Amino acid sequence: MTTLATGSGMLFITLSVTYILNVLSAVTQKRSFASGVSGLGEHGTEILLTSWNGEEFEGLELPLNTFTTQLNMLTSNHKAYPILHYFHSKQPVQSAIVSVTILDETLSLLKFGLFNQSHPSNTILKNARSSVESYLETLQNSFIKPADRSPPSPNLDTLRENELPTVSDEEFTAALADIDERRRTLLGLIESDEREWPSQGSE
Repeated sequence: MTTLATGSGMLFITLSVTYILNVLSAVTQKRSFASGVSGLGEHGTEILLTSWNGEEFEGLELPLNTFTTQLNMLTSNHKAYPILHYFHSKQPVQSAIVSVTILDETLSLLKFGLFNQSHPSNTILKNARSSVESYLETLQNSFIKPADRSPPSPNLDTLRENELPTVSDEEFTAALADIDERRRTLLGLIESDEREWPSQGSE
């Protein structure tokens, strides 16, 4: 009995330490993703202006690919370690929730607010948007519900002032209406983490 108790205790301690180390590694990956996105800009408009060279979005495809890979990993970690959702970062720049929102607003501006010829690869955009959708579905199943109102819409005027090829306001508004539930889910996620919507450059 003593041997059995000792063995069980050692097994329990080993599994507990392994679990904690894996969770801490997932938290580090979560903050790394957040820092990467926030390092490009505090909202979608700023990210687009930073990468626009007058003709195309220079160097934007590589970080989008990186963010997609990191977000897919983050989604897998949330499925494996649901407790990960309860790790709260004091700084917004380290909040994965804020960064996912910034990333998705950037993707929405690229896909719906600008003419196709200025886009990065459609494959990259599709993969990135799919990774956000998978992340939201994972959290929505357990933790969040869509907000009862829509978040502020990005304002295309700043992009126009910097000569980016934008679509009309009417066309953009109609496109946002089609993804309203997705954006309300993001707002619900923001509110669940007691954050503010990254609305600089928005109406």
